[in-house]
Amino acid sequence: MKIGDHILVDGKHPATLCYFGLVDNHPGEWIGIEWWNQQGKHNGTYNGK
Repeated sequence: MKIGDHILVDGKHPATLCYFGLVDNHPGEWIGIEWWNQQGKHNGTYNGK
């Protein structure tokens, strides 16, 4: 996967991949997505990033 790819979450919710990498003070790699239908509770930032 690369930034800008179009993906399906759970095989049915379209989104665009916006971030892939590490998040401060959290183990493992994380992804950030932009939902095509604006679902979710926040704008995708974490600690101002």
